[in-house]
Amino acid sequence: MLEAIREIGNEILGDDIDSKDNLLENLTLECPETIRGRKQHIVIINYNAVDKCIDVEFEEVSEETPKKYLWVGSADGSNSDQIYFTVRTNNIGHLLSQTIPNLLKRASENGAFYARLKMARDDLFRDLGFAKRNRYVLNGEKLGLLEEGYIAKCLENGRREGKKDKDLFKKIVKLLEKNLMKLIKNRTHLSKKEVALFSLRINNQPMADNPE
Repeated sequence: MLEAIREIGNEILGDDIDSKDNLLENLTLECPETIRGRKQHIVIINYNAVDKCIDVEFEEVSEETPKKYLWVGSADGSNSDQIYFTVRTNNIGHLLSQTIPNLLKRASENGAFYARLKMARDDLFRDLGFAKRNRYVLNGEKLGLLEEGYIAKCLENGRREGKKDKDLFKKIVKLLEKNLMKLIKNRTHLSKKEVALFSLRINNQPMADNPE
């Protein structure tokens, strides 16, 4: 993703080195290092497909954080495909559902980036059988975020009660978010007010800094 931005800069700016250096900075958004006296942090969530677990690290937000983790906000509109690997707290559900499947539709099938995304989706996500954006969620049962059998029971009860697919999807994602935030707090001892951003890794590979 970073490389794509650099290539656009090459086409537009040619050999203007100073302008190229400023391009990424102009595209990324500011992230405050402190809010109301509280130091802000970025939490890095690592989907570990080898050990079937979630690893968590964190860093203090600095001037370099937006460029390092490609903080450019979220896609415009609630109906837009969410494709960014760095998000605010209120959008963490995208990393638990939409981001990886959406990017798979856009990535070149011949690249290592596509292979990594496909491995993560096939091995770490659950196909709910729903249409479009509501189809996949992180398999919290496999990664210790949900009790064994929760998803099947949720779907069975929801269908019996006549609930819509999108409502069942939201219910599962909401519980995944809640349990992930508990895990993060237990491991980092950071409160929600001390976390500005979340970014994703897959098997220790920072996805926001992927050259493809």
